[in-house]
Amino acid sequence: LYEDWLTNMQISGYELPERSSRLGVDRSQRDLDVLRSMYTAGVSCMTAQEALEAGSDKAQARDAYARHLMKAIWGQP
Repeated sequence: LYEDWLTNMQISGYELPERSSRLGVDRSQRDLDVLRSMYTAGVSCMTAQEALEAGSDKAQARDAYARHLMKAIWGQP
């Protein structure tokens, strides 16, 4: 779901954010943008969290990362 959602965002004009060093994608901002889009579209918190954990390379590498982003968007762990 995560990859499909991001792809659809890009088809609609979303541009991947760059890191401040200009060396690659700002993965945290990308993940926040995807979650915000899901939230706005009415995707359930549980579904969005599962999508993030399965689809985000950064979420897979860091244990508390997904919970932190979910709290930022949904206001809950």
